[in-house]
Amino acid sequence: MVDDEDIVESTSLSPLVGAVPVAWDMRFHVILARRPASPGYDSLGSALVGQGALAVEMSEAERSLFVARPVSLPPGRAHLVVRGQPSLLQLIHAEEE
Repeated sequence: MVDDEDIVESTSLSPLVGAVPVAWDMRFHVILARRPASPGYDSLGSALVGQGALAVEMSEAERSLFVARPVSLPPGRAHLVVRGQPSLLQLIHAEEE
């Protein structure tokens, strides 16, 4: 799990890039969290896109890793991207009583 990928040194993530193509066979999962305004593609993000990774994009800014035309989404909405095809998703948070 990589949180705030946009502030992590890209060289420290490079060992993961080589594992992405065989991740499914190894039952290896990569969870990548990044700000929607992150500049451009990096090698790990590109590797995930190239392998058709499942993605949940909460909001897009100028660029998106998975959605062709980035849009601004209201709170609670996201795109679920499966094999490059986005579907609109509504997220909820149930509060405990």
